[in-house]
Amino acid sequence: MKVEDVVAAATQDWARSDAAGGVIALFEAGRVVRSWCIGLADIESCRGWTLDTPTRLASISKHVTAAAVFAHGLDTTRSLGSWLPELQGGVAAATLGRALTMTSGIPDLAETLGLAGIPGSPPFDAERLHRLSCRIAHLNFAPGEEVSYSNTNFRLAQRIVEDVSGRGLAAWLAGEVFAPLGLSSFALVEDQSVVVPGLASGYWHAEGQPRRGQYGLHYSGSGGMVASVGDMIRWVDALLSGRGPLAGLYARLAEPGQLATGTPVGYSHGFMLHRIGAHDLVGHGGSLPGYKNHFVVDPRSGRGAIVMSNREETQAQALALALLAADLGIAHAPEAPSACPVGAFVDEASGDVLELAAGPSGPTASFLGSEERLFVGADGIWASAAPHFPIRVRPTAPDSPALQASVGGAAERTWLRADGAAWPVRPGLYRCAELDATHEIGIADGAAFIRWGSFAAPAAWQPLRPLRAGSHATATPPNGPWRQRPVLRFAQDGFVLSSNRSRRWRFARV
Repeated sequence: MKVEDVVAAATQDWARSDAAGGVIALFEAGRVVRSWCIGLADIESCRGWTLDTPTRLASISKHVTAAAVFAHGLDTTRSLGSWLPELQGGVAAATLGRALTMTSGIPDLAETLGLAGIPGSPPFDAERLHRLSCRIAHLNFAPGEEVSYSNTNFRLAQRIVEDVSGRGLAAWLAGEVFAPLGLSSFALVEDQSVVVPGLASGYWHAEGQPRRGQYGLHYSGSGGMVASVGDMIRWVDALLSGRGPLAGLYARLAEPGQLATGTPVGYSHGFMLHRIGAHDLVGHGGSLPGYKNHFVVDPRSGRGAIVMSNREETQAQALALALLAADLGIAHAPEAPSACPVGAFVDEASGDVLELAAGPSGPTASFLGSEERLFVGADGIWASAAPHFPIRVRPTAPDSPALQASVGGAAERTWLRADGAAWPVRPGLYRCAELDATHEIGIADGAAFIRWGSFAAPAAWQPLRPLRAGSHATATPPNGPWRQRPVLRFAQDGFVLSSNRSRRWRFARV
């Protein structure tokens, strides 16, 4: 497919006079080769996008924070608790290196708050979030057992850098890194109330109307960087060439993480590692309510693609990869499985749930509520394309009673089909002491419902969808454009509540 066709197919709704849009660009060695500025950066003022429009980078920020870790010479084999003695249990024991490669097992704070019944829009400052990190003692899995995305990893990394240096990360980056490189729009803006001149506004849609994205959590070094597309391209060139304060940092950032078995994973220190054709690429995406971004670059040639959009529905990673593939003349149209089983499958040992569904663009796999499309890999295995969330499913018949599948690079497991039958639920209050959260389960007209949080309004009742008779159900807590879909595993005295990034919280019946 030609570059123009890739852009046209992805942006057909961006060019309306009242629509949000974004910037798409091809670049090489720090200069823009081709660019498309489409739609509005701010709908209210009818201000259009340009290469100089600052926008929130979201999780693209992570490799910048990891660069600060290496620039300060921190030993990544040390435990987080050796720097932050206020941490507890498994979180304290996990190493900084595990945190930077998403193999620590530390629960994600945003998803944890969601499981406690608190959506991501109410404000939480840095200290309040750190106190919550210090209350969490358990891990999603043993460090090095799998790769699983968690923003908490980089929040803690930022805290360590600041404690060691005695200086805020934002001030250090501004004075020691961004200014010497001449990146005038690049900044870590942690407080969402701070005015950033010309900043693009993020939007999502509900009932046919655009709505501003809201995110109450403190914008840390995990996702708080702001920059224009032009400065982002110049930053990538400075990083690859080791210019000025970035000398020697790229090689350390791009070193792949490893599981405890020594198996490399597709996530390094704030970078996702992609491969198209014979090209090994690095990049990262970013997502905040109303913002979707991704950049990817071939480090050997400096050729890359970047997508910065203020539309929630933009598939930024797929677009950036397709754009660069078209520019390099590489066929990049992964095949979707033709006949895939549909339904929920349960791992008996852990109680985890893997759901397969038939999506409009091909089958999808959802692990504890986090969804990825499946493609046919070179080895014939059905696999996701996300370096930070690898799912692999062995091909099987559509009516198969079991699957062989692995999640996060962990060992392959057997998953048994769930029947989806309804089952009796004990109504009442259920409490998790570690989360300081109480949820209520009720029955109405033979159906089960859950109310998230003991002080939730009656409108917060959500239906429980049975996955497996007598044991498993799922629900969808309200949270703006982002839909968590955690799994409840019932036992006689309560249930265990899990989402992909925050697992196995025990609620006992009160």
